[in-house]
Amino acid sequence: MYPMVGHIGTRIVYERAFLLQLRNSPISRTPPKDLANFPGRMLKGVDIQKDDIISSPSKPGRGAHKLYLAGLEEEKRIEAEQKKQQQEDKEKIKNQSEEFQANNKVSETKL
Repeated sequence: MYPMVGHIGTRIVYERAFLLQLRNSPISRTPPKDLANFPGRMLKGVDIQKDDIISSPSKPGRGAHKLYLAGLEEEKRIEAEQKKQQQEDKEKIKNQSEEFQANNKVSETKL
């Protein structure tokens, strides 16, 4: 018999055979679906295929450069869109100013 202490201080006694059965159960070897991605050495007893492991994108040489380049491309695209929008706004203001001056001259000649 192996005693275990519960979360409220209660003592539960399990038989050794039951604990060994739990340890060897396929359910106890299956990680939860929402488990964070840990290296295989931390999940002892779980068979993990090499292609199931996703390397960290933040480590150099493991895809970080691709994420960095994608970020740079996105920044360049955003900057280009902002410059284009600023240029369009300047042209719009210039056109409005020219129209205002033309309308102002017309109204002055009528007076």
